[in-house]
Amino acid sequence: MPSRLPHPTGLAASLIAVVLLAAGSGAHAESQIVSGSSASASVMFTIRIPVVFRMKVQSQAPLRVTLEDIARGYIETSTPQEVQVTFNVPKSYTLRIDVVAPRFKRVTVSEQAASRSFGTEGLTLHEPPTPPATNQASHRLLYRFELPADMTPGDYPWPIAVSAAQI
Repeated sequence: MPSRLPHPTGLAASLIAVVLLAAGSGAHAESQIVSGSSASASVMFTIRIPVVFRMKVQSQAPLRVTLEDIARGYIETSTPQEVQVTFNVPKSYTLRIDVVAPRFKRVTVSEQAASRSFGTEGLTLHEPPTPPATNQASHRLLYRFELPADMTPGDYPWPIAVSAAQI
Protein backbone atom coordinates (compact mmCIF):
# COMPACT_ATOMS: atom_id res chain seq x y z
CA MET A 1 0.00 0.00 0.00
CA PRO A 2 1.61 3.32 -1.01
CA SER A 3 2.14 5.85 1.80
CA ARG A 4 0.71 9.30 1.39
CA LEU A 5 2.99 12.25 2.05
CA PRO A 6 1.60 15.74 2.56
CA HIS A 7 1.19 17.69 -0.61
CA PRO A 8 4.41 19.67 -1.28
CA THR A 9 2.46 22.89 -1.55
CA GLY A 10 1.24 22.54 2.04
CA LEU A 11 4.70 21.58 3.28
CA ALA A 12 6.38 24.50 1.51
CA ALA A 13 3.74 26.93 2.75
CA SER A 14 4.14 25.69 6.34
CA LEU A 15 7.92 26.05 6.13
CA ILE A 16 7.65 29.57 4.77
CA ALA A 17 5.18 30.56 7.51
CA VAL A 18 7.48 29.25 10.25
CA VAL A 19 10.52 31.05 8.80
CA LEU A 20 8.62 34.32 8.46
CA LEU A 21 7.34 34.12 12.03
CA ALA A 22 10.85 33.50 13.32
CA ALA A 23 12.38 36.29 11.23
CA GLY A 24 9.86 39.03 11.98
CA SER A 25 9.16 41.84 9.56
CA GLY A 26 12.70 41.99 8.13
CA ALA A 27 12.18 38.95 5.90
CA HIS A 28 10.09 37.92 2.97
CA ALA A 29 9.69 34.66 1.14
CA GLU A 30 8.68 33.44 -2.25
CA SER A 31 7.42 30.03 -3.20
CA GLN A 32 6.96 28.43 -6.54
CA ILE A 33 4.90 25.37 -7.25
CA VAL A 34 6.17 23.23 -10.05
CA SER A 35 4.01 20.68 -11.77
CA GLY A 36 4.04 17.25 -10.25
CA SER A 37 5.27 16.71 -6.75
CA SER A 38 8.08 19.21 -6.30
CA ALA A 39 8.15 22.70 -4.83
CA SER A 40 10.79 25.33 -4.15
CA ALA A 41 11.00 28.28 -1.81
CA SER A 42 13.41 31.10 -1.14
CA VAL A 43 13.77 33.32 1.90
CA MET A 44 15.54 36.68 2.09
CA PHE A 45 16.56 38.17 5.46
CA THR A 46 17.57 41.72 6.23
CA ILE A 47 19.70 42.10 9.33
CA ARG A 48 20.02 45.59 10.79
CA ILE A 49 22.70 46.20 13.35
CA PRO A 50 21.98 49.26 15.48
CA VAL A 51 24.73 51.82 15.95
CA VAL A 52 26.39 51.49 19.34
CA PHE A 53 28.29 54.43 20.78
CA ARG A 54 28.37 54.95 24.51
CA MET A 55 30.80 56.14 27.11
CA LYS A 56 31.23 55.31 30.78
CA VAL A 57 33.31 57.66 32.92
CA GLN A 58 34.47 56.65 36.37
CA SER A 59 33.27 59.26 38.84
CA GLN A 60 36.03 60.90 40.79
CA ALA A 61 36.14 61.88 44.44
CA PRO A 62 36.44 65.56 45.28
CA LEU A 63 39.91 66.97 44.73
CA ARG A 64 41.68 67.51 48.07
CA VAL A 65 44.06 70.47 47.95
CA THR A 66 46.61 70.83 50.77
CA LEU A 67 48.92 73.68 51.84
CA GLU A 68 51.82 71.67 50.38
CA ASP A 69 50.03 71.47 47.00
CA ILE A 70 49.46 75.23 46.99
CA ALA A 71 53.11 75.91 47.91
CA ARG A 72 54.23 73.58 45.07
CA GLY A 73 51.83 75.26 42.63
CA TYR A 74 50.07 72.11 41.43
CA ILE A 75 48.38 68.86 42.44
CA GLU A 76 48.63 65.55 40.57
CA THR A 77 46.19 62.68 40.67
CA SER A 78 47.73 59.35 41.64
CA THR A 79 44.82 57.19 40.49
CA PRO A 80 43.82 57.37 36.82
CA GLN A 81 40.29 58.25 35.79
CA GLU A 82 38.88 55.31 33.82
CA VAL A 83 36.97 56.18 30.64
CA GLN A 84 35.47 53.35 28.56
CA VAL A 85 34.03 53.90 25.09
CA THR A 86 31.99 51.12 23.46
CA PHE A 87 31.29 51.51 19.74
CA ASN A 88 30.67 49.66 16.48
CA VAL A 89 31.17 52.50 14.02
CA PRO A 90 34.09 52.34 11.57
CA LYS A 91 34.73 56.06 12.00
CA SER A 92 36.87 57.72 14.59
CA TYR A 93 35.63 59.48 17.69
CA THR A 94 36.84 62.25 19.95
CA LEU A 95 37.22 62.57 23.67
CA ARG A 96 36.51 66.06 24.91
CA ILE A 97 37.93 67.21 28.25
CA ASP A 98 36.73 70.48 29.76
CA VAL A 99 37.54 72.36 32.93
CA VAL A 100 34.26 72.95 34.75
CA ALA A 101 35.60 74.62 37.92
CA PRO A 102 36.71 78.22 37.37
CA ARG A 103 39.50 78.07 40.01
CA PHE A 104 41.45 75.56 37.89
CA LYS A 105 42.86 77.43 34.88
CA ARG A 106 45.47 75.02 33.53
CA VAL A 107 45.45 71.21 33.37
CA THR A 108 47.81 68.62 31.96
CA VAL A 109 46.26 65.26 31.06
CA SER A 110 48.44 62.19 30.58
CA GLU A 111 47.61 58.84 29.03
CA GLN A 112 50.35 56.26 28.66
CA ALA A 113 53.39 58.22 27.47
CA ALA A 114 51.56 61.24 25.99
CA SER A 115 50.71 64.46 27.83
CA ARG A 116 48.74 67.50 26.68
CA SER A 117 48.09 70.76 28.51
CA PHE A 118 44.99 72.89 28.17
CA GLY A 119 43.11 75.65 29.90
CA THR A 120 39.58 76.99 29.81
CA GLU A 121 39.46 76.24 26.05
CA GLY A 122 39.35 72.51 26.82
CA LEU A 123 41.00 69.70 24.90
CA THR A 124 39.79 67.42 22.10
CA LEU A 125 41.59 64.10 21.64
CA HIS A 126 41.02 62.41 18.25
CA GLU A 127 40.93 58.63 18.38
CA PRO A 128 41.86 56.65 15.23
CA PRO A 129 39.26 54.83 13.09
CA THR A 130 38.59 51.22 13.98
CA PRO A 131 37.34 48.15 12.13
CA PRO A 132 33.53 47.86 11.90
CA ALA A 133 32.97 45.58 14.89
CA THR A 134 31.93 46.29 18.44
CA ASN A 135 35.00 47.54 20.25
CA GLN A 136 35.69 48.81 23.69
CA ALA A 137 38.46 51.31 24.23
CA SER A 138 39.75 52.04 27.71
CA HIS A 139 41.44 55.31 28.56
CA ARG A 140 43.30 55.83 31.83
CA LEU A 141 43.70 59.54 32.36
CA LEU A 142 45.99 61.15 34.93
CA TYR A 143 45.72 64.87 35.66
CA ARG A 144 47.96 67.64 36.91
CA PHE A 145 46.11 70.75 38.02
CA GLU A 146 47.98 74.05 38.31
CA LEU A 147 46.83 75.96 41.39
CA PRO A 148 46.49 79.70 41.80
CA ALA A 149 48.59 81.17 44.63
CA ASP A 150 45.49 82.48 46.43
CA MET A 151 43.74 79.07 46.56
CA THR A 152 42.81 77.84 50.01
CA PRO A 153 43.21 74.25 51.19
CA GLY A 154 40.12 72.05 51.11
CA ASP A 155 38.01 69.64 49.10
CA TYR A 156 36.89 70.87 45.68
CA PRO A 157 34.31 69.27 43.35
CA TRP A 158 35.98 67.29 40.57
CA PRO A 159 37.01 70.03 38.10
CA ILE A 160 36.98 68.00 34.85
CA ALA A 161 34.15 66.85 32.57
CA VAL A 162 34.83 64.18 29.92
CA SER A 163 32.56 63.52 26.92
CA ALA A 164 32.80 61.59 23.65
CA ALA A 165 31.45 62.23 20.15
CA GLN A 166 31.45 60.40 16.82
CA ILE A 167 33.07 62.11 13.85
